[in-house]
Amino acid sequence: MSLNLDQLEAEVARLEAEIAIKNSMGYYSFHHVANMQQETIELFAPEVQGIRSTMMWGVYDGPEGVWENFMVRHMDYHEPERCMGLILYHVMTSGIIEVAGDGQTARATWLSPGMSIWPDVNR
Repeated sequence: MSLNLDQLEAEVARLEAEIAIKNSMGYYSFHHVANMQQETIELFAPEVQGIRSTMMWGVYDGPEGVWENFMVRHMDYHEPERCMGLILYHVMTSGIIEVAGDGQTARATWLSPGMSIWPDVNR
């Protein structure tokens, strides 16, 4: 199969987008387990219709939902007594990235198995 210059440039741009998406998810994993929730939120594109954060306890739609998930649901991890002995470890696996042929949109999904361990501060 022979590609012309425009097709090659489009394919390179598509592949570069895929790398950028993979890197964003790497940053997401790092920021999230390092308890850097504001930095985690900054990885989302609030101007994009349909942004979402999905956790095992719920789905958070739109910029407000993403903010609620990370800055409300996860904020109890920032309390000093909760952080003693806290271990968060999540890895990205099974990434599937589909960049549209025109390079303007993409869909992606990952599994993120991991562990979250913290002491029982209610004792």
